[in-house]
Amino acid sequence: MDIAEKDCLVNPELTSETTWTMYLPASPKWSKKSGDLPGNRLKWGQIREDAVNASKLIIDDEYADEIPDDFPGLANLLQLRALELDAGFAKKIKPGCLPASLKQLLFTGDRKASWPKAIVLENICHLGAGSVKFSASNFPYLRRLGMHLGTDRNRLELLGSYSELMQLGLTAVNDNEVFTAIASNKLQGLGLSGGKLISLNSIRRLENLSELTLSFMTGLQDITALSQLPNLRKLHLSHCKNIRDFSAILQMEQLQDLTLYDCNADAVSKLRSQITEGSIANLFLA
Repeated sequence: MDIAEKDCLVNPELTSETTWTMYLPASPKWSKKSGDLPGNRLKWGQIREDAVNASKLIIDDEYADEIPDDFPGLANLLQLRALELDAGFAKKIKPGCLPASLKQLLFTGDRKASWPKAIVLENICHLGAGSVKFSASNFPYLRRLGMHLGTDRNRLELLGSYSELMQLGLTAVNDNEVFTAIASNKLQGLGLSGGKLISLNSIRRLENLSELTLSFMTGLQDITALSQLPNLRKLHLSHCKNIRDFSAILQMEQLQDLTLYDCNADAVSKLRSQITEGSIANLFLA
């Protein structure tokens, strides 16, 4: 892992002292009459002195039917590296309201929004965009990306703009053309969820791929092409019940980690009987 990639990662085990949650006015946990909220909790727009060292901020939207027009300035959180908030906030981001320390930006929910064209965040290297629309010029140096693909051709073309991408997660993948779009990337990890793919025929283009996760791909039937990925070490499949032949896995001598969960029971049982004991270091079949 080089310095740039290491700098991109946010510790998934952040302590309660470094992770804070800000509540919208609609939340019953927020009150104009109350003082500071207990623990690592903030009222909307409130940045307390003891919160200035927060590494991660979650803006809770559980009770919000509408996103407030005013967006709290977070520029004073100079240690902030990860921000998680509803997609509806995307269009309300203003210049200078986010600190330069921010590396990870995650949008949640299914509100449709577009990132402001004029706002460029060069320091963001991990973006969980969901359905938020953006251009490569808004986030030019991404190393990790998650987004909803669907049928939008512009989003498919967008993937080809990130030649330095290391990790990619996509939902609603409907065509093998996606593998052509990302063939020039340096992808090491790929996750696909949902969509209408029947086979993975073009995935062989991803020669550097070492980790692959497939989930809820109910139409997927053919995974033969996986045997053509020379560097694949880790394979996780879950809720892919129409795959009835896992024999391609037996040809993947480099595979070290395999998980099959809630897939076709008969096919999994057959594979279990064919796998040589100890040939795969980490094996979970259920």
